[in-house]
Amino acid sequence: MKKKYCIVIICLFLLFALSGCTGVPNTPGASTEEDTVKSIVYSFYSALSDGNWSKAQNYCVYGSDAYYVVSQFKNLSNTAHAMCSTVIIDFYVFVTDVSVVGTYAEADCQVSVFITGCGSSDTQNESGTMTLQKIGNSWKLY
Repeated sequence: MKKKYCIVIICLFLLFALSGCTGVPNTPGASTEEDTVKSIVYSFYSALSDGNWSKAQNYCVYGSDAYYVVSQFKNLSNTAHAMCSTVIIDFYVFVTDVSVVGTYAEADCQVSVFITGCGSSDTQNESGTMTLQKIGNSWKLY
């Protein structure tokens, strides 16, 4: 029972913490700033699903809330893996709208996270706005 609560707590933490994040470096081949922002958001969540923490942090402004959320998520993931030998965490994101004004962007997103481990699974859905900042030629979450 304690393990199931751990899975639920991780799931809820992720949704609340990440629903306010955004940003990532420009992606070659993107046709507009809006397309680039979408690509960054998708790439960020893909890195989280893959457990590639350093890649996920590369999509964030160093020292920002988004950057530290990735660190916290890594710690929670490690805790879950210590409790259960196999833990699977998958993020699915759909960007519904993007607004770019100068060097700032907002991406409205619907995020679903699926966590399976310790013989149980949980799914959480959240809508939120990701905020990005353009630094040089790269978009980053902050």
